[in-house]
Amino acid sequence: HPMNMVAGHIMIELRSAGYIEVCGTDREDMDILHDYLLENFNAKPEAGHEEFCNRYYSCASGVFKERGTAGENNLGLLTVKVCDAVVNKLHGWSLVTMNGGNYGEAGTHREQQLVFRCDHHPLREAPHLMVELREAGYIEVCGQDIDGIYGKLAAFVEEEWKCSSQMQVMEAFCDKKFKWKPKDFTEAAAEMTAFFHKQGWQMQVCSQGTVKIKGNPDSR
Repeated sequence: HPMNMVAGHIMIELRSAGYIEVCGTDREDMDILHDYLLENFNAKPEAGHEEFCNRYYSCASGVFKERGTAGENNLGLLTVKVCDAVVNKLHGWSLVTMNGGNYGEAGTHREQQLVFRCDHHPLREAPHLMVELREAGYIEVCGQDIDGIYGKLAAFVEEEWKCSSQMQVMEAFCDKKFKWKPKDFTEAAAEMTAFFHKQGWQMQVCSQGTVKIKGNPDSR
């Protein structure tokens, strides 16, 4: 819509090193986001970063988590948590794009960039679900189980892709986990998108990144 060309935007960067950066000009809604981050991420405002972002926060130890040699982390859980909070607490904002990547001297820190637009979209408050297809041999799902979507997804990947549900015996870094044999990512993304469209879900963003693990080859 032409009005979206002049709509405001806010970008939130979740950084696994323990920081959150916010860029935008909407003071009222950024203040709401500020209170949310302080309460839910144990975030603390930090001065001296105005050249790079409008607001900079350090998070308490244990907010961003990772373990093992397969790139396990809780960035997906945090991403969906922030998305659902923004569209429900802020005034008229919806997710328009996101991008993940690596940074740091060794390239082992993860970063998730989320861009929201103030477009008052009628579906903006709908819950978000994230599906991560991991070349390490796992599919990770984060988000609310709306209308039994987890059971429908399990039936799909188990029948079509011969996946198996995985019990998470350690602290869960996602809401649902499947073991799978990786296939062509473009083909897999198309099949996954078609499945969700048939269930009445809309694909908002599809992106690909590399998870770099110290001492291990890169994996998608």
